[in-house]
Amino acid sequence: MALTLYEKILKVQNRALEKLATGKSLTEIFDTLTLGSEQNIEDAFASILLLDNSRTRLIDGSTPSFSQSLKDAFNGMLIGPLEGSCGTAAFSKQPVIVEDISTDPRWAKFKDFAHSQGLKSCFSTPILGSDGIVLGTFALTFTIAKSPAEIELEILRSSAHIASLAVERKRYEENLQVYAKELENFSSIASHDLQEPLRKIIIFGDRLQSRIPQSDEKSKDYLERMQISALRMRSLVEDLLQYSKTGADEKLFEVTDLKEVVNKVLDDLEARMHETQGKVNVRNLPVIEADPIQMHRLFLNLIGNALKFHRKGVPPVINLDTACEGDGRCVISVEDNGIGIDEKHADKIFKPFERLHGRSTYEGTGIGLTICNKIVSRHGGEIAVKRQSPDGVVFRIILPEKQK
Repeated sequence: MALTLYEKILKVQNRALEKLATGKSLTEIFDTLTLGSEQNIEDAFASILLLDNSRTRLIDGSTPSFSQSLKDAFNGMLIGPLEGSCGTAAFSKQPVIVEDISTDPRWAKFKDFAHSQGLKSCFSTPILGSDGIVLGTFALTFTIAKSPAEIELEILRSSAHIASLAVERKRYEENLQVYAKELENFSSIASHDLQEPLRKIIIFGDRLQSRIPQSDEKSKDYLERMQISALRMRSLVEDLLQYSKTGADEKLFEVTDLKEVVNKVLDDLEARMHETQGKVNVRNLPVIEADPIQMHRLFLNLIGNALKFHRKGVPPVINLDTACEGDGRCVISVEDNGIGIDEKHADKIFKPFERLHGRSTYEGTGIGLTICNKIVSRHGGEIAVKRQSPDGVVFRIILPEKQK
């Protein structure tokens, strides 16, 4: 059964929305709208023009079927009350319907050129942002003089709306990148400015330690507390810097063998494993597309925590395994036999600075699992924790095998 024109246009716009949802470029999204409109409407050229940074001219966003002379004429067009259909629509923030270019005053200065190009009518509507600001125009230009059909007016409205969503998403992403870079720069500066006085406190504290008489136990106790606080503060600053960098790094994903990553992590944790008599069993780990540096940080935090939160007198045993579910995702489990966790705290532990145990019992800043959560989210995955019976916990990390 043949599709109606409405159904054909709906398919075109659904394709454009799919491209928008999957992060395709503005050019791909715009071309889908313009080419799809042209394929389904006779005698029509579709165009998307965007307002330039000066907000006085329109520049080419997508004009796939325009001749070069038409592209040159439309690119850089001024906006104003008598600047053709598109320039007037951008200026007035209202749709502009010109049924006969040769007699319409809004095309007076362009009618000779339009005639030479075979243009007879032009319907244009502004592309408006969510705040009402003009972003550009969507237009249908015809080689015959005609009145608009209802379907053509609907195409103008809906295509302009999709184009608006695409432009705003692109600008949001660009702003986000700027903010992320500013945050990273601020964090680096703040980290340096905080660590330098802490370094001096620790150094001069060490010097004072040797000068205080052995008999002055109270002064030694005060100094030791100060030193412990300074070291804890330095650790916290380093963790905050690491957290701010996670996700701000624009490193591309690459094919990463997680077994190799974990082997390097175990080398880093060799001293702690010897100290706790811990054992790590790596049964099966996948090869996925990932950021290998962040994967190293993820498993360093998870395995390090499992070694830290072990039961007194019981050597920690940690098992790593994977089940790939056939839907392009892998479920990685990190299971231990440690002190466990009350399941009511299962979500709480991924929040910054949340600690379930006092500092005197277990060292740490309470931000390690927050970093894990951020790393997994950046990779389009999920992380959750569940108490084991009778002891220990299992972390389940779901990661895509391939990144979009």
